[in-house]
Amino acid sequence: MKKLFTLVAAVLFATGMSAQSRVSIIQNGELDLDGDFSSFYIKERGINENNPAPADEIAAMDGAQSAILEGEGPDGANCIKVYSPAQEDQPWDTQFWIVFDEPLFAPTQVSVSFDYKASETGLSTDIQAHDTPGNYHHYQVFNSAPAWDTEWKTFEGDFEVSGSMAGEPGMLSIAFNLTKDHPVEYYFANFVVKAKIVILSDPEWINVLANGKCENDYEACVYPATVTDGALDVHSMTANGTGLGSGIADGAFYVESKPDAANAWDSQFWMVAPRALEAGNRVKFAFEYRADAEATVSTQAHAAPGTYNHYDIGIGNLSFTTEWQYKEKEVTLSADQAKADNGGFQSVAFNLNEDLTLQTKFYFDNMQLFFDDSDDGYATSDDEEWAAEVESKWATGVKSVKTQKAEKAIYNLAGQQVDKNYKGIVIENGQKRINK
Repeated sequence: MKKLFTLVAAVLFATGMSAQSRVSIIQNGELDLDGDFSSFYIKERGINENNPAPADEIAAMDGAQSAILEGEGPDGANCIKVYSPAQEDQPWDTQFWIVFDEPLFAPTQVSVSFDYKASETGLSTDIQAHDTPGNYHHYQVFNSAPAWDTEWKTFEGDFEVSGSMAGEPGMLSIAFNLTKDHPVEYYFANFVVKAKIVILSDPEWINVLANGKCENDYEACVYPATVTDGALDVHSMTANGTGLGSGIADGAFYVESKPDAANAWDSQFWMVAPRALEAGNRVKFAFEYRADAEATVSTQAHAAPGTYNHYDIGIGNLSFTTEWQYKEKEVTLSADQAKADNGGFQSVAFNLNEDLTLQTKFYFDNMQLFFDDSDDGYATSDDEEWAAEVESKWATGVKSVKTQKAEKAIYNLAGQQVDKNYKGIVIENGQKRINK
């Protein structure tokens, strides 16, 4: 997908931060004929099915009736026409997308406005959250949809990116499902899409998980699991010699799934933080994983282990194999993931019975869960009460909390740390610049 990174895209919130503003996250909202159309994609049934493409490319395809029209929008503006042939089955056979400059993550706030009309009145339109156009994430973006008319109207809507909208690797586009049981022409013009940006300071990540290498006193571990009849075993099970190293003391936690499960969560494993976190807090997960057989494992956000908050913690589904794999993911907790009524977010749940008939062992090793300990965060290394809580309640053989801080860290417009070879708009030391 062609992108010109000339404007700043939206990102992650952090508790207590200021310096917020709304910035454009699309290109060529006025639809200049000589401009870039990578922010507007079309799939016209019968022309480019299952292969969405920029509006200017669709308009040039043989037989396409979708087009970019000069001067036919409100007050002489240019507009995009999307033609939808008749189709009775799937409302997404013809679609239109507004594509962002960068993926968005929860809980980014976004405002959208555009002018619109159609060849008839009374039409309804589903508006979905997608990754790249055609990669569905969530069925609804706005609380209200455009009220289509044959005269130009203006739609204005705000939304907050949720965990289900963002999915993995983030929300990149808004999809309009335009198919009806008869031909319809839809028109769009004058797009303005902005998101709230918060300039983040460099994070100082503190690993708060004890015994993540599974080589200390197993009795004090913080990795519970359901092992029999849904009962919670707060010590889990361990296996010397099954970890990534070659030494006999190199352990790994394992949990065996049930062969006759009724639900994916009949066997579970949790990584547990030493205290609950709120929406907007930043965390990072890292761990190694494998199984004795190939299997899919889903992940959830919980408060205390077994207290369900949300079906997606941002890690997504894991494809376990017999070989060790590594996973690392940064997440800014959404309101759904850190549900206040449940006391916030405190644990990541791994559902080990996605295949209800499979009985196998799932192994976890080198587990880390990092809190953001930056000056604008919610906990600091000088928080003696918190440090004492970590040491007394959770730590085994851990007598000090160590920080990991990147030197001259660079971030992309989604708030993710990147290396010096990243191309596009970056944020370094709180300043935006183009990295070529």
